[in-house]
Amino acid sequence: MNGIRTLRLGTFLVLLIIGTSHQVFGGRLEGFEPDYAGRSIDFVTWGDPVSKTEIHAFTLRIGPQGRIQVETGVTETLFCYADFDAYRTKIIVKPGETLKIKLPPLKGKSFEESKNPYFQPIELWIMVQSGHPEELNTLFARFDQRFFELNQKYFNQLYFRQQRNYIDSVRLPLEKEFSGVKSLLFQYNKELQYKSIEAGILRTGREKLAGSLKDMPEQAWNIPIFSELIDRLLNNALSLESKSTRGAAIRSMVARQDLAELLKWTASYTGAQSLLTELIALKLLHDAFYAGDFPKNAIINTLKLPGFSQHSNPTLRRTATLVIKKLQFLYPGTEAPAICLPDLSGDTICSTSVTKPYQYILFADLEIPVCQEQVKYLAEINQRIGDKVDILVVLTAASRVDNRDFIRTNQIPGRVVIDSDSRQTGKRFNIRSYPAAILVNREHKVVLSPAKTPLDGFEHQLAGVR
Repeated sequence: MNGIRTLRLGTFLVLLIIGTSHQVFGGRLEGFEPDYAGRSIDFVTWGDPVSKTEIHAFTLRIGPQGRIQVETGVTETLFCYADFDAYRTKIIVKPGETLKIKLPPLKGKSFEESKNPYFQPIELWIMVQSGHPEELNTLFARFDQRFFELNQKYFNQLYFRQQRNYIDSVRLPLEKEFSGVKSLLFQYNKELQYKSIEAGILRTGREKLAGSLKDMPEQAWNIPIFSELIDRLLNNALSLESKSTRGAAIRSMVARQDLAELLKWTASYTGAQSLLTELIALKLLHDAFYAGDFPKNAIINTLKLPGFSQHSNPTLRRTATLVIKKLQFLYPGTEAPAICLPDLSGDTICSTSVTKPYQYILFADLEIPVCQEQVKYLAEINQRIGDKVDILVVLTAASRVDNRDFIRTNQIPGRVVIDSDSRQTGKRFNIRSYPAAILVNREHKVVLSPAKTPLDGFEHQLAGVR
């Protein structure tokens, strides 16, 4: 059920490059939303279908009376999304196009939802008021809804009984309802959605379905469902195959940083050709890095080879660059981003001022009971290893707990700073759940990421650091 819901909603929203041949204005959004008066909502897009790096697209600023008149500044068609309140809202913006939009009714998160790292927002397309029969947002929203309804209707036949003939029970009604739609973008999306049904039915050999995408044009790579489909077909494939009877050869290929052999193996494994083979190879290396079954330095070095970094195709070059950037973020030996936030007195404190060999940075939310206990234990940590480690506590802004009173009452050591209301620093460090910690050295280079939290034995972990 969750897999089908994900396919319907098109969670992954990414940059779609459809070049324009002349300069036009960047696209405008208009509307009137008194309930949202004075708010700003940041929309992001994805830089590529592998790393899914978020890139700021535009900010939707709503006037004091609720009026929306925003120039997005886009120069190419973008799939964008914004997470706010209990929603993930989606929109397609194009250069030279004015969209009259309607935001969903206000619906804030409950306290429990705001503290749940696995909270799933309500995903929906922003309503666009348009009389144009091929307005993309309306088309995609309608298609998603019908696709979901038909998947639900034939769910048992498709995914439990694996009756492939029932694919037509989904496809034929959709073809009839959306016949005559000329948008290539919509057509690519539709075909990829049909492939997603096949992916759900297959139990073995599903990797070959990736090869069937070889005739899809490069513009289709970054449609949201493309990234979902590749994830579904090839998630951790390199690691899984390394445990098969051919595993020794695969492990050796990666360890030797043999890109030519990797591409040859990828083409054979998936049936993909040319540029698609190379994009899939980037996906395989990305997943293998996090799986932990291969030398991480070998993977990074392979991604930096000229075959990727100097590729003649700009999409592949950009994807390789963004994958490397993602994998190396907070990687041991790399420099961690500086943290500059107000302390309990309002003075700005920066993490770059380290006086001891190491700095232990703990992200905590005192509205979560376990975080309170973790932070209290910092006093014990400080007694044991305070001569080696500076302590920096980054607290989430709180309304139900007085951060200042808690820190003073419990005599918490080190420096304490307060993150913004939207947890911008936590998000910048990819903190999904609290508490979380990292260890940096005097040069602000990462030593441990993640580091263990205080009650989980950080001081013992530090004893093993050289």
